[in-house]
Amino acid sequence: MPLKAGAKSGHNDELSKKERAHYRDELEAGVLGDVLASDAHFQEQVATLFDLLPPERLARAWEQARAYAPYDGPRRNRIRRHLLAACASWEDSKTMPSSTAAERCRTVLLNLEARAVWAEAPLEDTDARRVRYRQDRLREGALYVALFGAYRCINCGALLAQDSRSGRSHPTHCSPCSAVPWEAGRQREAMWDALDAGTDRRRVRRAKRRAPA
Repeated sequence: MPLKAGAKSGHNDELSKKERAHYRDELEAGVLGDVLASDAHFQEQVATLFDLLPPERLARAWEQARAYAPYDGPRRNRIRRHLLAACASWEDSKTMPSSTAAERCRTVLLNLEARAVWAEAPLEDTDARRVRYRQDRLREGALYVALFGAYRCINCGALLAQDSRSGRSHPTHCSPCSAVPWEAGRQREAMWDALDAGTDRRRVRRAKRRAPA
């Protein structure tokens, strides 16, 4: 279902609280794909996938996703899905003008996290109940994710040292920018929020914030 159309119950014309919260989550989950679809480095990664045979793409996409999410898990798997979905979109758009193909890819990634929901089920403790607008913060975090995947400082955009591209020591900031710990920590948190917005980790983070002290 397109993100512009809210999920509707089969029995009510008005959106329930669960429907409205679910719709907000879908919008938030689409922010990362929207940003990556326009990112030059991400497009370069998709182009290398496009030249591979389908069986080879899976392994290659997993390696590419490591730059965006060094640790194996939902975050890396999410980036892998975005890479493969963008590649499939390019393949389906061979006969389209470049501008149309680019917009199709953006739409595919924007809607990639869309999921069905049983709208009339009661709200659970970890379901969305937010009223705070998070789109700006998530877009900021998604831009950090794009820079991180390109091995650039997420604050100033400087290219990081070559030795940072191996193992799990991939830094988020260059040395001068990391000297401001509060700002660096805030930016990292925004990046993790953007990555988690389309995974089950979003529920875990939400539940932890509600846990009594």
